[in-house]
Amino acid sequence: MVQNCRPARQAGGKGFCVESPTTVPISDTPLPEPPQSGQTVTPWLVVVLVVVLFSGGLFGYDQGVISGALHGMTQALSLSRIMVAVVTSWVTLGALFGALAGGELADLIGRKRAVLIAGAMFTLGALVQALAPGTIVLVAGRLIVGAGVGVAAVAAPLYAAELAPTNLRGRFVSGYQLAITVGIFLAYLVDGWLSESDSWRMMLGASAVPGLLLFAVALFAPESPRWVLALVRAFAAADKPIAAVCHGEQERGRRWESGPI
Repeated sequence: MVQNCRPARQAGGKGFCVESPTTVPISDTPLPEPPQSGQTVTPWLVVVLVVVLFSGGLFGYDQGVISGALHGMTQALSLSRIMVAVVTSWVTLGALFGALAGGELADLIGRKRAVLIAGAMFTLGALVQALAPGTIVLVAGRLIVGAGVGVAAVAAPLYAAELAPTNLRGRFVSGYQLAITVGIFLAYLVDGWLSESDSWRMMLGASAVPGLLLFAVALFAPESPRWVLALVRAFAAADKPIAAVCHGEQERGRRWESGPI
């Protein structure tokens, strides 16, 4: 009876020994260290960062732009005080419902697809507001934009946290908060530029362009490997076959576990 002893992983650490009926030579080479998360910014991470910044910027813009558009739309649509309050606040109401649904949506269809839905809502809501013939349609557009704000507020930081390497994760998530502030600032700049002509439709419709860009960039962004792995494990636990369409994302998820993208 001999003992096969494994050397310690690090200097000063404790090894371990296993009794064996035969002698098996054990190499003195230390055990390999686990792979480290990505330490450099790859093109994929740049795409992820752009998605996060666009999401935060649109959040801030749609929250701030109404301050400059109220005067023009009140005169054009003869809004009462109650309707002014409704038009102003229904973005927040839409954000409430969007945030409540955003977490379930991100878990059900994936973080990337949730961001795509948010981008589509930003674009659709901006166009509805800009082309609104009356108050009801305008309020509906504000509600759609608000829902996009709520979905993005949940999905975008989650997306950033799951794809960013550990040494950049805080910067990616805080970049979303910074983008909100920049979006509010840009909204005030646009309001100041268009306020003399009371072009409230242009103020509200301007967010359709970055919303469309967000949607286009998110189409090429990677899905969160952590969500893909969770999906694969859920299917495996239920003993169900994995759809072939997920094969590429599974491979990306396995590569993510073994090292940087």
